[in-house]
Amino acid sequence: MDEGKKKSKSRKHITSLDEEKLFDNISKDDCGIIKKFTLGVCAMESKVESAPMECILKRLAKSGDFHIIKFKEDMILNHDIDCWPIVDCLIAFYSTGFPLKKAIEYVKKYKPITLNNLEKQMILRSRLQIYEELKKWRVPHANYVVVDHDTVKRGEHIFEEYYDYIVYDNIRLNKPFIEKPINADNHNNWIYYPKNTGGGCKKLFRKIKDRSSEYCPEIHKVRTNGTYIYEEFLSTFGTDIKVYTVGQMFAHAEARKSPALDGKVCRTSDGKEVRYAVILSEAEKIIAYRIVEAFQQTVCGFDILRTTMGPFVCDVNGWSFVKGNIKYYNDCAHILRAMFLAKLEEKYNIIPRDLADNWYNIENEEEVLRKTFRQPDDLHCSHHEELCSVIIVMRHGDRKPKQKMKFFTTKPLILDYFNSEENLYNVISNRYAHDDTIKINNNELHTTNYNTQDVLKYNAKLDHATNQYQGTHKNHSNSKTFNYNCENNCSSKCNGHINDTQKDIKIPCAHHEPLCNNSTNTNKENINENNKSCENNKSCENSKSCE
Repeated sequence: MDEGKKKSKSRKHITSLDEEKLFDNISKDDCGIIKKFTLGVCAMESKVESAPMECILKRLAKSGDFHIIKFKEDMILNHDIDCWPIVDCLIAFYSTGFPLKKAIEYVKKYKPITLNNLEKQMILRSRLQIYEELKKWRVPHANYVVVDHDTVKRGEHIFEEYYDYIVYDNIRLNKPFIEKPINADNHNNWIYYPKNTGGGCKKLFRKIKDRSSEYCPEIHKVRTNGTYIYEEFLSTFGTDIKVYTVGQMFAHAEARKSPALDGKVCRTSDGKEVRYAVILSEAEKIIAYRIVEAFQQTVCGFDILRTTMGPFVCDVNGWSFVKGNIKYYNDCAHILRAMFLAKLEEKYNIIPRDLADNWYNIENEEEVLRKTFRQPDDLHCSHHEELCSVIIVMRHGDRKPKQKMKFFTTKPLILDYFNSEENLYNVISNRYAHDDTIKINNNELHTTNYNTQDVLKYNAKLDHATNQYQGTHKNHSNSKTFNYNCENNCSSKCNGHINDTQKDIKIPCAHHEPLCNNSTNTNKENINENNKSCENNKSCENSKSCE
């Protein structure tokens, strides 16, 4: 029995030793329970201490799966790789001054899990190699010519330059074109313009305060002190698209003002460059997928030029983060965590924890499960109401513009029309009238002294149209009915007034008003009393026309 116990204890001891050897690089908590993997960050200090990187690392540490180890810049630059910490996972990327070859040796020796291939980052240091890789993966880019001016000086190639175009080994490239140094770290790109658009050159450079470019009208000859790429200039309607990928299936895009415009950088109140989130097209999403696959860079930024011919890639930057976007930080940290854990599972043959976002802690899991599987009747048994979910049905706000016009006016005729009690009658008369004499006299609308009653001509057809409208709307409770016939509509005499059946108000009959204020005789005392008779089918004889 004692020997059996000893054997079982020895077996347990052996298995525990095997586990310790298997996970000897994995950190443990105070109780000896395997808790976290080590995640090293190997980059220049300015990049590691940047706000986006701090936000991403904070979320990765809060997930509970990783212990973050930042490599000090002095150690990266001045110490051998054997002095560097040994980690399970590694975030390493190039920036100005970073010893990329040294980091590649570290990865080859200790084999940590990386998401951005360091050897492929060597390609990103040369614009020519970037374009060759884009061509291999069928990613659209501008047509270009590579000119090594040193070989031209030695007579190995022929280069001819004219004001509006250049010719290199019988290949002609017309202006406007952009001249880029072959070194990707050199951002001094120059745009040359033809004479018919003003000529000259626009120098693009890294943002300095509020400037990103400068126009030089006197420069029209290209630089000849090295190797340059000359590519056709593509018009983008004043915007550039910056794309940030996190894996093959995630890409965030922002639009910014193109530096090729006026060179002035638009900034927000907190000093950041103004950018707008945009939605990538299907073709642009395929481009993002291919770039991640081609350069093997999980976190990668590149530039797209949107033209009338489609999207074109003009630059691939490598490791890049979106600035000031909380949702991007959450998504990026979640994707990086999932990718690291998936590779750790494959490497160590372990089952990782749930890939849900661990920084959103659940205090009482039993209560959550109870509420999730609660019977429908139980939802109304509590003494207080509880909001379980919010369901929103939304639609976009874009609509076809209505062809309407809004304006302010002080024109008395228009104001009198809408303020007058007879506007309804005028609309009715114009709607049902078939005689041009019933409608508004356009010539009299332009007179200086006008009146709404003066510009109307009434006759028997007008009365007939009004009675017809009243007959169709006589049952409407809100309709105000007027009898616009003369009081003595059955006789040949007219007393010059109109009855209002609802009010005892006498409105002057339009038959006895002059057609305009410029009539030859407007004094009623001079009107012959014997000439006030009118017939319903004729205009009043007392009406006077203007001279």
